[in-house]
Amino acid sequence: MSRAFWRGPLAILFLALVTVGISRSMLFAVLPPIAREIGLNEWMVGLMFAAAAGTFALCSPVWGRQADRVGRGNVIALGLAGFGVTMMLFTVAVAVGLAVALPLWAIFLLMLVPRVASAGASAGVFPAAQAYVADTTTAQDRTAGTSMVAAAMGFGLISGPGIAGLMSAYQLLAPMYLAAGLGIIGGIAAWKLLPEPQRTPAQLEAEANGGRPRIRLRDRRIIAMMPISMAISMMVAVTQQTSAFYFQDILGLDAAGTARATGTALMLMAGATLFVQTAIVQRFRLTPPVLIYGGLVLALAAYGVLTLAGSFWMLTGGLMMVGVAFGMANPGISAAISLSVEPHEQGSAAGLNASMSATGFMIGSLVGPGGYSLSPDLPHYFGLVALSVILVGALFVTFPDPRTTVPLDMGDKSG
Repeated sequence: MSRAFWRGPLAILFLALVTVGISRSMLFAVLPPIAREIGLNEWMVGLMFAAAAGTFALCSPVWGRQADRVGRGNVIALGLAGFGVTMMLFTVAVAVGLAVALPLWAIFLLMLVPRVASAGASAGVFPAAQAYVADTTTAQDRTAGTSMVAAAMGFGLISGPGIAGLMSAYQLLAPMYLAAGLGIIGGIAAWKLLPEPQRTPAQLEAEANGGRPRIRLRDRRIIAMMPISMAISMMVAVTQQTSAFYFQDILGLDAAGTARATGTALMLMAGATLFVQTAIVQRFRLTPPVLIYGGLVLALAAYGVLTLAGSFWMLTGGLMMVGVAFGMANPGISAAISLSVEPHEQGSAAGLNASMSATGFMIGSLVGPGGYSLSPDLPHYFGLVALSVILVGALFVTFPDPRTTVPLDMGDKSG
């Protein structure tokens, strides 16, 4: 992961994952006010988010298996292009809803179908990218490689609402048009410029035998890691979905001031994530156990800070701690899962990981705002309890160490 990275195929992966991450999360900032302009009810917006998240979770394992069968680059290109096209259709549907007086149910369906389709298409990018990195790195470089993937996706997820808030101040639909355009361009770039990794002997043997790699969630090699993956995404979703409420209520801000404060804090949170994953994880080659345990402990401390926060900088500091925790734990668990399976199973394993991550994000999106409506402290107390349980459980999990674990057929590959 040196300077050559930015001139090689992995740079395309990085940009592709940032695009998908931003697009998945920025709708949290722009869709609710747009829906109110159109006249849609809150439950309709919630249903759209839940349907998209559910579709992403269901499609990720399917795409992961396809990446093992038909190639990583093909799935990445198809997923990006499909996302771009369907996101453009969704944006057009929103524009129609704003401009044309149609029945609410018609507008809702007109928006729901392409939104779900875009989630299903984008679900293929992460597992295929994760498998691509696994194919092109050694065991010793695996954590750095998965850190790049996690950094790109995580940076996009965390920074999406902030970017959308800034762009929508100039034109309400501008963020969605941008996301659609980037998806289409990214799909074309991946198709033309992303070479397919060389197939390993294990992959060739499986294909010759007609094998179709299919790792199930209950696979004993990875089952204990899946709740950790889900908890990491849930942690980010809870903080992301409730941060605006805390800034507005604690600081007594109006709507415009809340948008500025929240956007600034979330961008700093994203910057902390990106810094850790690019400057710390890759440079010092921290092992998965160190990253996972360190990230979970720091997340607990972050929730403690957020629970006591009473100022802008204390709230922002807590969010930045969450960003650092996510920047450590997310690549750690991704690397651990990758190192636990064989080369021809990488896509399937990454798909299950993406599915659990999406499920955690969906749970956090429901628990965060829902808990806040009952009591402002409830989301943070929930996070403290949930992370404590996960941390205790993680102490009984044996994570693979790249210094002692060499997956089959990795040979002399270099990152």
